Amino acid sequence: MENSFIKKALMLGATDYIVKPIDYNVLKYHLDYYKASTNTLNNTNRKLNSIDEFVSNLLISIGIPPQLKGYSYLREAIILTFENKTYKDNITKKLYPKIAEIFETTSSKVERAIRNAIEIAWNTERYENINTIFGYKVYEGKYRPTNAELFALISDRIKLVYAN
Repeated sequence: MENSFIKKALMLGATDYIVKPIDYNVLKYHLDYYKASTNTLNNTNRKLNSIDEFVSNLLISIGIPPQLKGYSYLREAIILTFENKTYKDNITKKLYPKIAEIFETTSSKVERAIRNAIEIAWNTERYENINTIFGYKVYEGKYRPTNAELFALISDRIKLVYAN
């Protein structure tokens, strides 16, 4: 019943929805999303700060704790993928080495830390928040996205929010 109501609302022009009970991190994400999509951001630095905030809020809302190294690497990977789409197709040869250079570590440590951060989010089962954020079922059950899938999914969402 609920899914058919949601589908009908989306077909009639609704752009988003929130299900009860409300997770306040998800609500904050939605409010930030609408604030960002309705503001015209002329200042490039302000726009980049908004993208940083957007990515941070999204990662926290899906259950990736900011104290993990993987959180910082994942955040950087998403922003780099958003800014340069060639990274999406060259993760192991270009993206991980770039992040490793920024954080003064190795590519293998970057990849492992990101995989660990995603694993932690999925083990706490807060991944349902990502389905709420994107408005449809992206992931179900125990299926965990690969690092590349998560970079692509979130960077594509940023493009939708911040497209000029």
